[in-house]
Amino acid sequence: MNIKSKLSQGCTMPLLFLLLPHFSFSQVQDSTQVKPQSFFSGNIVVTNNGMSLIPSFTLGKPALLFELSIGKNKLSFDPLIRFALDGKPWSFVFWWRYKVLTEGKFRLHIGAHPAINFRTIPVSINNEIRDIQQVRRYLATEVAPSIMINKNFSLGMYYLYSRGLEEDATKTTHFVTVNGSISQIKITKDVFLKVAPQLFYLMLDNEDGFFSNATLTVTKSNCPFSLSSVLNKSITSNISSSKSFVWNISLLYSFNQKYLRRG
Repeated sequence: MNIKSKLSQGCTMPLLFLLLPHFSFSQVQDSTQVKPQSFFSGNIVVTNNGMSLIPSFTLGKPALLFELSIGKNKLSFDPLIRFALDGKPWSFVFWWRYKVLTEGKFRLHIGAHPAINFRTIPVSINNEIRDIQQVRRYLATEVAPSIMINKNFSLGMYYLYSRGLEEDATKTTHFVTVNGSISQIKITKDVFLKVAPQLFYLMLDNEDGFFSNATLTVTKSNCPFSLSSVLNKSITSNISSSKSFVWNISLLYSFNQKYLRRG
């Protein structure tokens, strides 16, 4: 059985992950359990080249990104709102995520989202060519297991399945990665480097390819700003929309707030 048929076996139930967080979160809690903790965090990102979660998908020009996370305990709503710097919308992604396992060395989260992607296309209106914004809708699910080797080193896998709803959209997307994360690499006394390499397989309908990718992030202690760069290289690919090599550099502003429920 080839890799495409193996991946296709899991495509018939993508909405299952939408239900799992609801059933798990709605269980009655014992009064002796820790009180729920709410949180609100996010990043505001300015980049010279907008990149998607799948690094082969890029805007190809500067972008402004809002990455937010609002939730309580294990359940979160993680909207990703992305614009080109000229103000045109790029994509709106509305993730719901549930952290199934958060303690010990083995971690697991699942998620699902509806998404809207925008692209500019030329059309003829009254014999005049004008650019209009076309909207394409997608549904997706994800599964992300990982193993914490120590507090600064982890290994993991990631699988995303996406379904396009419009006729001219990519109907099925499979994105499978093997990834790692090494953090707190000291550059100076209070400046640190995080390296997150990954190898991934991407299949878009009948096209596919293998890629290597790395994200480098430089942070400073007690500073909300950081610098990040994503490098993506094709190993072998017949995907017509992918480029051999893409990269970006981004400035991030991060914030994080948590609230304990009173009672």
